[in-house]
Amino acid sequence: MLEIRLLGSLEARDGDRDLTPRRLKQRALLATLALRVGEPTSADRLVEHLWGEEAPKSAKHALENYVSELRKALGGETIATRPAGYVLDIDREAVDVVRFERLVAELPDTDPAARAKRLREALVLVRGPPLADLAFEPFALTEAPRLQELELHAREALADAELELGNPADALLLLEPLVAAHPFRERLRAQQMVALYRSGRQADALAAYQDARRVLVEELGIDPGPELQDLERAILRQDEHLRPPPLPPGLSVPSAAHETPRPARKTVTVVVVELANSGALAERLDPEPLRAVLDRYLAAARMAVDRHRGVCGRLAGNAVVAAFGVPAAHEDDALRAVRAATELREAVGVLNDGLLPEHGVFLEVTTALSTGEALVGTAAEDPATGRAVAVAERLGRAAQPGQIVLGEDTYRLVRDVVMAEPVATDHDPGFRLVDVLPDAHGRTLRLDSPLVGRRRQLSTLASVFESTVSDGPCHLLTVFGAAGIGKSRLVREFLDDLGDVPLVLHGHCPPYGEGITYRPLVEAFREVGVDLERPAPTPQGVRRALEALALERPVVVSLDDLQWADPALLDLVESIVETSRTTPVLLICAARSELLEQRPSWSSGKPNATSLLLEPLTEAESERLLDNLLGESDLPDPVRDYIVSSADGSPLFVEELLATLVDRDLLRLEAGRWTTTEVSTIPLPPTIRALIASRIDRLPDDERTVLEVASIEGKVFELATVVGLAPAPVGADADLHVAALVGKEIIRPPAGGDELSFRHQAIRDAVYGSMPMQRRADLHDRLAARLEGASGDEELVRYHRAHAERYRSELGISSSPNRV
Repeated sequence: MLEIRLLGSLEARDGDRDLTPRRLKQRALLATLALRVGEPTSADRLVEHLWGEEAPKSAKHALENYVSELRKALGGETIATRPAGYVLDIDREAVDVVRFERLVAELPDTDPAARAKRLREALVLVRGPPLADLAFEPFALTEAPRLQELELHAREALADAELELGNPADALLLLEPLVAAHPFRERLRAQQMVALYRSGRQADALAAYQDARRVLVEELGIDPGPELQDLERAILRQDEHLRPPPLPPGLSVPSAAHETPRPARKTVTVVVVELANSGALAERLDPEPLRAVLDRYLAAARMAVDRHRGVCGRLAGNAVVAAFGVPAAHEDDALRAVRAATELREAVGVLNDGLLPEHGVFLEVTTALSTGEALVGTAAEDPATGRAVAVAERLGRAAQPGQIVLGEDTYRLVRDVVMAEPVATDHDPGFRLVDVLPDAHGRTLRLDSPLVGRRRQLSTLASVFESTVSDGPCHLLTVFGAAGIGKSRLVREFLDDLGDVPLVLHGHCPPYGEGITYRPLVEAFREVGVDLERPAPTPQGVRRALEALALERPVVVSLDDLQWADPALLDLVESIVETSRTTPVLLICAARSELLEQRPSWSSGKPNATSLLLEPLTEAESERLLDNLLGESDLPDPVRDYIVSSADGSPLFVEELLATLVDRDLLRLEAGRWTTTEVSTIPLPPTIRALIASRIDRLPDDERTVLEVASIEGKVFELATVVGLAPAPVGADADLHVAALVGKEIIRPPAGGDELSFRHQAIRDAVYGSMPMQRRADLHDRLAARLEGASGDEELVRYHRAHAERYRSELGISSSPNRV
């Protein structure tokens, strides 16, 4: 079904087919008709929209040609001729602007959670500035500002809903880029001040008022309005009315992700974008149009970064510095950064299409990315401090206009999903980005190595499939397991064994993005020519589609990474299973245990649902996997043992540890055999660091504090250590926090005795490494004092004292403040 998208550059799509017209006036005509979908528009009005008041004499003849060409491209009946004029004759909901306007107009008054959900559903339709590629067409001069105002109104309403829900941090994430883009809009300033105040940042809220006052006085010559002035006075006296309103009865707020309010060390990907010809622009343009051009460029940069969940730091006239992995890490931060950089380059191209004919100038932009450890959480204007920023800046200076250059560590993280080629630089290895592979999700699975173990799990899958086919009811089978444990590989192996017996549909749940709510099912059904997009999928519609497909042979729907699914999709899947009674359909979902944190009852106690927990590989199975990957080799036993023990049964960890040896030239293929130099330790692969960091960053503060204290003692630790070293409120409930971490598969329960342990050494190392050196030093000193008081091992006391002194020495502090 034809879909027209106007909230961004114009797009016309029919499923996977891109039908977007290439000629500017054809695009303008289609956009004009889409804005009035279902309503006839006269030829005279269309001529005015396309050419303005001074249309050429041949305009009507040209219009007829454009209509004819559009009909050929889109389908003969798409544009109809009526007595009153031409009309785009498609479903109104097939135009994104119509859907956006409907969602924003139908907001519930009393339920802020429902209001926020509907607003997010509307805002995911926004791909960029509305009518971005048509900004200088006559009709767009009025339509684009109207749509921009509508979008801004929706974002303000979402900020209000977040504030009502008691989520000031989420509101700030929305408001900060909006205030920067609309500095004179007092409503945004007021929302920002309230969000800062409710975040416990009274001084910052007052500073925000002073900044608003300065901008209004210096730029417009006016004082802030009564609302802002009254709000400042209310903040000064800590007015009770500034507290968040109580939630409606029965409404609860889901817990937000951990946002690292204190300084921490993280692996981040930094993006540095430079406007290389800013000096030439200043020479050619008057200051006022120059300011407008720069504002549009910076707004496009912030929008690209925000859309991929990065954080913008410095926004100067010619440079943008952004970080991905702040405030919370994601396992695909490097890929998100690459996508944001690519999107910004495309947005600059759209800007240049208008700037060149209008002003005779265009923007020359260089972009560079670098990944590395950084200190975060110290200043809003600098989201990350460390070598990664310096490397990105150096690579940017070596880049040519229009190029995106990846640092070596960034390239290692995304090399499976991008095309890139080495580029000459003065200092740091760099790779010029050529393309990002479509539908890339991150790391490519190794499917050439035989599956190890899992015979019992394959047998369970086969048994469930056979009973579903023979007995008829739709069945839900969920494979749970930790990241990298082999869930996707197990499902793929099972489906390959089935061959052509069932019809298999595949869907993948992305971790973020626009319009992702039902995308996994839409993509799955699109493989067999079934369009679920219009109208939005419903349980009845999906069930009927499955029943129709299952008339010929059984159907298997495979949904991967269900822990990232939108709640609406989870509701839909459960409803399909509950309402389908005779259809031989098997839904196989692969999910991490995080799914049970948001849906504890998922597949629990339901007659037509089965759960399968994928346990780690045994040491013998890990050895066999290592042999399968290496083939014939003389890998020394200490290295082999280190890999097996460090991987702790995770196939992904085995593969990535091996890949790190190869990347660092410690493992070489010579004359058909793998050989290695002497290796004492293997650095933790960046892919595994990112995976663990994203899991840790989603934990509540108290649980994270428990892990930090425990990591000081080592992989193995005692509950008494946590109780003794953690802050009093956390230590008092340490047993409860540890139990929660055991349930989340981060800590292993004690196997007799009092000792606990991290599930992986890599988890302990990641937690320990995330703490600033000062905090590590303090905790080592406190643990040493605790051991001394208990007449503990003197060598262990010296070990902790030495670590504390080393960290303080690196910080330039000569001695421990806890020692005489």
